Amino acid sequence: MIESTKVKKRRVMSRDHDDIANFITRELKARQDTEWRRKHEARWREVDRQIAIEPPATVKEDKNDSGDWHNAIQLGDLTDASETITADILRLVFPTERKWFVPHVRLPSVGTDDDGDEIPHPPEVQRQANGVVRSFMVQQHKDFGVRGRVKLGLKEVLHHGSVVATVDEQRLVKFEGGAKPDHLTAPVPEIHSMWNCYPDSSPMIQGTELFYSGSMIIRKYISLQAALEMPGWINKNRLREAHKGKKDLTDHIEIVTYYGDIFLKRHDGNILFPNRKTTVSGHVFLDSKVNATAYSPVIYTGYERDDVRDPYFTSPIVKRAPMGAFATKMANNTMDAVDLAVKPPGQYDSTDNSLKGNPPKIYPGAMFGSRGGQGVDFMQVGDPAAGLAGVQFAKQSLQGGTTVDATRQGVAPIKVGDSAAGLAGMQFAKQSMQEGTTVDATRKGVSPGTEQTATEVQVTEQRAEVREVEFSSSFEAGFLLPYLIMQNDINREKLQPYRFYNDEPHTPDFMVATRKDVPKQIVFEVTGSRTLLGEQERTQRFGQTAALASQNEILARETDWQEVARQLWEDSKQKDPERFLRSGARNEEIEAALAEAQQQFEAQMQQVQEQAAQLQEQAQKAADEARKQTVRAEQAALKSAKADLEKEQLQVKNTTLGEQLKLTKEMERAEDQLQRLQRDIEKREAQLQCKEGEGSASGERGGRMLELVETILKE
Repeated sequence: MIESTKVKKRRVMSRDHDDIANFITRELKARQDTEWRRKHEARWREVDRQIAIEPPATVKEDKNDSGDWHNAIQLGDLTDASETITADILRLVFPTERKWFVPHVRLPSVGTDDDGDEIPHPPEVQRQANGVVRSFMVQQHKDFGVRGRVKLGLKEVLHHGSVVATVDEQRLVKFEGGAKPDHLTAPVPEIHSMWNCYPDSSPMIQGTELFYSGSMIIRKYISLQAALEMPGWINKNRLREAHKGKKDLTDHIEIVTYYGDIFLKRHDGNILFPNRKTTVSGHVFLDSKVNATAYSPVIYTGYERDDVRDPYFTSPIVKRAPMGAFATKMANNTMDAVDLAVKPPGQYDSTDNSLKGNPPKIYPGAMFGSRGGQGVDFMQVGDPAAGLAGVQFAKQSLQGGTTVDATRQGVAPIKVGDSAAGLAGMQFAKQSMQEGTTVDATRKGVSPGTEQTATEVQVTEQRAEVREVEFSSSFEAGFLLPYLIMQNDINREKLQPYRFYNDEPHTPDFMVATRKDVPKQIVFEVTGSRTLLGEQERTQRFGQTAALASQNEILARETDWQEVARQLWEDSKQKDPERFLRSGARNEEIEAALAEAQQQFEAQMQQVQEQAAQLQEQAQKAADEARKQTVRAEQAALKSAKADLEKEQLQVKNTTLGEQLKLTKEMERAEDQLQRLQRDIEKREAQLQCKEGEGSASGERGGRMLELVETILKE
């Protein structure tokens, strides 16, 4: 048996507050000095400069020259790529033709069946419950500008590779139609700059979980006056003393917030404060409280991580920043060459008193005198083709940035400092950047210069979307999904009555949500990330499937055509498909069509059954007739065989009678012969008896008797 141990309640002392503030200050300094942080800050600095179109620094070749004639402009390729990719990803995650997320609410149980399984709610009830929750959450998104905040987060991801957001309750005063203002509160994401965020540097923090499991340090800057008036903060006198150098209370001071567990070491036993939000300013402790959720309210995600040891993310724009700098350098060199060609350097005779101290001026029709010259001579000026080349470069750059095409002009060779090499280098750099960011003229809305078929355009768009779709999916899983869960959980604990517009069909248009209306068990499905081409293919297949189902009686009877019609109208980018559908659970015309289809189906089935019965009867008759014919054939064969047998028997019988008659006649003839022989024997015996007296004649008589017997036997 495990014995329960009483937890000793210990009071947190002021020196403990100092220890916590010192720990956070040391941890911030350690994270600022990591090698990973220094590398990323160098990259961020270059990206920020190019995004802001700040010209690069130039180097004077002549230190004695007070002016610098070198061109210094910044190309806007990274800016164009940032705007294009951001717009594409926003279009993917927030589609206008359908909902970008779907909640699935677990409704209270209505009982179980005989097998113990929970009885499901009717689909219409479940759909309405999901729709009402979604409408309420969307209203909060609209009121507090969540889409704009997400756009800021996307910009942070593209420019610095990562984004940090904290979800907390914020307040808003809403005015509608001159009515009484509504004081609204809602959990919304607050986007922070990566320059002010320091994630956990431990390589054990993978960052792939639904909620960020590491600690996060975030710096903020607020006025000293706001800090002194912040409710719940302590040590305000020490805060004022720490910033006594601030002459004005409106001056900003640095506030550091630590999200994570606080481990306090004490002589009477260490203390762990889990899942805390702790605020300090320098070495002054201000506040520490438990987070509103059981997990950290910090959202930390990014484009991709190249090294598991590196706690920071990177992006294609960050990786292509060096190539953008090279393209800018080539562009500036090209314009320098154009300047030299249009206004080439010249020389004159410094001993000529007419030119000494008064160099010739160049303007149309200018004439000036010179000694030692012969006749009239005209000065050779710069080639205007170089100026045209510069104009062409500038117009192309403007076209790429504004997506407004203009007439293209040819580029002529430049005599002084030929800019062809610079143009070639710039073209190579721009092409390399396009390959890295997948943002070319077509995606920016500028004509590529060559005609393309519809298939080629689709293939180009599909290839360009490969990486963006992958990032959109990871951004939904790493940013939008955690925010939706946090929004629901915080609403369940802190929501005040909130008025919202409900767009779910067959429910009231205007409703009020309270804490008891927020579901305790809910699953969110983020469905926004679908490619343009994939969405078109899905819509086309859905229409084809619906058409096939309408032609099949069984599928037509089992299909909810009200939902099919609603989906078809939504796929046609109609924001309010209900206005095209009749009210009610099902459309009456569809019901009538289904009833008619059912009747036709039953009639056709009956007709088919009758035809099948007729065919079966005909088959039975044919089989009976075949059997009869077989029997008749067998009977005829049997009769023929019987006749043949009787004929053979008759022949045998006739043959036997003839032989018997012949034998009888032979027997009768033999019998007659025997009788004659007997009579002859008797006659001869009589004759012999008459001669018995003659003794001498006995031997002779015996011989004659023997001969007589042999003769009879032979006969």
